[in-house]
Amino acid sequence: MSVTERNVDLSLQGGSFFESVCLYYRVDSAGCFTFISPALEGLLGVPRSEVVGKSFQDIFDLEHSLGLFALDQQKDGHQSSKSNTRCAIVRQNNGEIAILELQERVLPSSEETSGGSEGLAVDVTHYVNAAVKLSQGERKYRRLVEGLGGDYAIYTHLPNGELTYVSPSVEEILGYLPHELMGLNWRELIGEDFSGRETADQVLADLQAGVRFYKFTTEVAHASGEKRLLEIQQRPVFSPEGQYLLMEGIAKDITEITQNAEELRRLKEELEVRVRERTQELSQINVQLAESESRYRSVVEDQTEFICRWNEGGVYTFVNEAYCRYMNMPASELLGASFLPDIVEEDRGRVLAEIAGLTPQEPAVTSEHRVLDADKNLRWHHWTNRALFDEQGILRGYQSVGRDITDLKQAEDLVQDREDHLMRVSRLATMGELISGIAHEIHQPLHAAQLFAEATRRNLEMEGVANISTAIDCTREITNSISRTATIIRQLHSFTTTKPSKFELLDINEVLHEVAAILSYEIRKAEVKLHYALQKRSISVNADRVQMLQLFVDWFRNAFEAMSGNDRENRHLAIATRRDRRELVVELCDNGAGTDIENTERLFDAFYSTKPGRLGMGLSICKTIAETHHAKVIASKNPTQGMTFAMRLPIAERKKL
Repeated sequence: MSVTERNVDLSLQGGSFFESVCLYYRVDSAGCFTFISPALEGLLGVPRSEVVGKSFQDIFDLEHSLGLFALDQQKDGHQSSKSNTRCAIVRQNNGEIAILELQERVLPSSEETSGGSEGLAVDVTHYVNAAVKLSQGERKYRRLVEGLGGDYAIYTHLPNGELTYVSPSVEEILGYLPHELMGLNWRELIGEDFSGRETADQVLADLQAGVRFYKFTTEVAHASGEKRLLEIQQRPVFSPEGQYLLMEGIAKDITEITQNAEELRRLKEELEVRVRERTQELSQINVQLAESESRYRSVVEDQTEFICRWNEGGVYTFVNEAYCRYMNMPASELLGASFLPDIVEEDRGRVLAEIAGLTPQEPAVTSEHRVLDADKNLRWHHWTNRALFDEQGILRGYQSVGRDITDLKQAEDLVQDREDHLMRVSRLATMGELISGIAHEIHQPLHAAQLFAEATRRNLEMEGVANISTAIDCTREITNSISRTATIIRQLHSFTTTKPSKFELLDINEVLHEVAAILSYEIRKAEVKLHYALQKRSISVNADRVQMLQLFVDWFRNAFEAMSGNDRENRHLAIATRRDRRELVVELCDNGAGTDIENTERLFDAFYSTKPGRLGMGLSICKTIAETHHAKVIASKNPTQGMTFAMRLPIAERKKL
């Protein structure tokens, strides 16, 4: 008897499953497969010969948790009401699992069969997976709603206004537990005189007019009796027949936001006042920058970015129009050519080294270098070069964005020249203030030389061995006086020199002693006692001697002036140097009058001075000198009296032999 002729009453509702696969099988009384339909190969990916003769339980797992879950889902969804329905899990040839719904019946013993059972298996994997996702979504949504906190609460109410659900977060907003609000009419929480009550009452009329979304603000009574301001968003729910069933909504507590609005407005007004004050402070700076801005405005407005792509060797694969216009060449002539020959030879090695150092972790580098244009004129370029790596970290090429900065470089040189000129003018001004002391310092050794010269003449006129010996001693004193005068003149010449900046290895301790020598007369006149605590081991820094002299002369003189109000016996200036890791720290600590300002950084601002009638440029120039040396200057108030000025200079690296 064929399978189609056998009267198998297997009632399945497989029509509701997505793309179901049906598998017919027979099992003998020993529980082994005696027949299985060809659909097996499409379902499991194995031939029927490997299954026939094997135990039913070896192929179908009836105890797997997914099979039990699928059975429960079918019962809940009324997929089958027959008691002979089971669910099994089978392992496919690719390692994945399939979920089958089994409907079976017992076969009676006959001459042809020895009993057993036959059944039909339907693939319900897609249905069960969908049911699992739906269950997970329901649990996630419930956790989201029940866990909603802060300023939000979810609710539903019937058409008559009776609340049917309120999320637990309502306790944080209104002070009620959810069960205390269930069954109440929402109108009991919104008083007749509450702001927003009319809008809330208008919802029903709007609903009848066809409005399906509502957003309004209303006051709601808190459990404590105070009013809370809530922003309401709600939407009606209708039955399939169009009957209004209930209203779903979410309420946000905006009480604090509203209360803070006035405070924010006040703060905004205060901020505007401060901005106006700051604008007035900046107006002077803007006036000073106006001339500079007009010079560079055309450069900025006409500036265009160059965009290029290239391969190793600097060979262009893409250039944009702006670069073509700049090079005065069509793209067809640039593509395939290399830009490396255009880079000045002294800069080419550095540029290649920067590019070679690009990695997937640090793929970009910014570079400035010189190039020769078509007319062999020297130009400065600024480029941001980026290496393009694929997901495997393999270099695929480069992209660069650049611009011509020749005008900017020339402007920087001009600014540097002006700063150098300002420093020299400041040194000359300082020299003018010190001129009387300098004259005294030079007069002393010259006067001594004159006296010793006169004594020499007299002893030589008197002749005699003793007189000649005395004359020789006098000539030695003359030599010492002239040497002292020459040293003073050499120091003054060094202090006022107009030579370009020259960075060299300097011992700051020697510079500090040289400053004391230049100001020796000022020190005696101010009756200041110097106390040295210098680093014993010589530490060199890379600095310009003249600029260092100018900076410390200004600091010394500021200290003398700050201590002018002290008793003569109480004028002390401590000078210290010490090493702090890779920096040399120089500190000048006085016990003078100090300053009343809290923000001591302002002392280094240009045109700012705490002394009447002063221009306020001295410490600003000192800060510029320090920045030129990659150093940092700091002014701080002493705990008891006076000020401390400090500078942190990078220590020069020793050259390896």
